[in-house]
Amino acid sequence: MKRLIICLVIILSASPAWAEKYNRRSPIVEAFDNNKDAVVNIASKQVREVQSNRMGFFGDIYPFKQKMIIPSLGSGFVIHKNGYVITNAHVVEGAEEITIFMADGNQYQAKKVQIDSNADIALLKIQSDKTFQTVKMSYDQPLIGETVLAIGNPFNYSHTLTDGIVSAIHRDVELTDNPALQNLIQISAPINPGNSGGPLLDINGQLIGINVAIRQAAEGIGFAIPVERMRNTVNKMMDIEALRRISFGLEVDEIDPANENEKPTIIIKYIKPNSPAEKAGFRVGDCIESIDNQPINSVIDFQIALFEKPANSEVLFSTKRCKKIPEKIADLKTAEKTSYKLNLKQKPMPNAKELAKSLFGMEIAGLDKQTIEKIGIPANPDQPIITSLQKNSPAAITGLESHDIITQINGIAIENMSHFGLLLENIKPGQAVILKIYRVQRSRFGYTLSQYQVQLQARK
Repeated sequence: MKRLIICLVIILSASPAWAEKYNRRSPIVEAFDNNKDAVVNIASKQVREVQSNRMGFFGDIYPFKQKMIIPSLGSGFVIHKNGYVITNAHVVEGAEEITIFMADGNQYQAKKVQIDSNADIALLKIQSDKTFQTVKMSYDQPLIGETVLAIGNPFNYSHTLTDGIVSAIHRDVELTDNPALQNLIQISAPINPGNSGGPLLDINGQLIGINVAIRQAAEGIGFAIPVERMRNTVNKMMDIEALRRISFGLEVDEIDPANENEKPTIIIKYIKPNSPAEKAGFRVGDCIESIDNQPINSVIDFQIALFEKPANSEVLFSTKRCKKIPEKIADLKTAEKTSYKLNLKQKPMPNAKELAKSLFGMEIAGLDKQTIEKIGIPANPDQPIITSLQKNSPAAITGLESHDIITQINGIAIENMSHFGLLLENIKPGQAVILKIYRVQRSRFGYTLSQYQVQLQARK
């Protein structure tokens, strides 16, 4: 009896410890809560030609191609408060309509800003004047074995969270519908159709990559594009000198923050001699703090701030003057503050027709809206179409034909003739380029559309 009483006393005295609860708000819960409003689901409508069969009057069967609207699902995330979204190129390439779904239930239309198919990265702009929550980017290299989180839209299950670890880094992967991607992060977090383009986060909720692909018949293996490559790609995509032909003349870079309480610093790493930037007084090593009194916290902030300024407008830059390029943020404490004004003067646009003729020996024109609607081509108005070819020219000997529609050059999707001219202007004599085209062929049953890729070399 005495033993029974002792056991009861021990059990009763221990019961408060049993009632103690664990903190359910783990780092994973915090990471999801801090990022869910910056993650988007993407639904797009892509026009594709599909093969089918039709029975004739006498019972004969002949093939024909039919235009169909193919829905595509993917994920993405906001990288700038003005509604700029990153996703995979293959999620929106060829899309005629893009809808963005937010975690709060709101939905918006979006437009394509730039697409780089080789990097499999696309930049979209939400059609809204609202400001949006953004993801916070990591500046650390991924560690094999560290916990990672993926948020996305697998099988149309909105804002699904999965977790895993970094299984390996520097992986090269051959994909079925895309070019080979190199130097990827391999992860064990489940990545399913619809996850493409979504963010890969570390345990602190910071972006370390873009979820891109799964390997067929290999469960538990996913891949992500490193965030550093995404930053470099977007930096090139938004370059106003290449994209809008603005005379500028400087290049910037980031100094990584020493700790998470500091923001990155944007430094000027190169100034073109005799450029407007040099004449305005900019110097290598200057650190840009704001543009028109709006804080600049990243290279992406810098490029988008300039991208949104009208051509020929005057822009105010607030900077800190350093005697040399600072190696760490602490070096900026004694830097002198100064400011510059610079006019974003636009140069005349290059002539796409003349460049296409001189480089490749092909005559081109802009595709008109009536032709697009008549044939059912998944193309933009004013996209370049070949009208004729010079005999024995680089374009002719590669098998290109009249009425081929040029959709990409070196992995960059072509928006219109002006954009094509800007891209052709950077082609050097003798340089090899890869063109993607749609070939339209007419038969008694209508039009058929085929996609080809050709490599040709610019004239020397």
